[in-house]
Amino acid sequence: MSIEKMEIDIVVLYKLLNIIYENPGISLTELFNRYRQREGVKVNYNKVKKHIEYAELKGLVNVKKGKPARLEITKKGVDFLFLMNRVLAGVLGEHI
Repeated sequence: MSIEKMEIDIVVLYKLLNIIYENPGISLTELFNRYRQREGVKVNYNKVKKHIEYAELKGLVNVKKGKPARLEITKKGVDFLFLMNRVLAGVLGEHI
């Protein structure tokens, strides 16, 4: 799937990366479950998977192949989280 055709929600991407940061080596299924629990809403598994594929293409996460595949955040992904925390803190006027 090409990056140009992906519709990515930056807030969803941020939240998913934050879960991966807090849980190194998390599986995609566990990530989906934790995201659903945190958000308290019904989420589409394919939407979560699409965001992770995008993050992998952009070098924000590494996907370690296996059964199940395991996700780890990269330095670039951590930098993205830091930047988004700064942006959200500025927008909300408080530390996150």
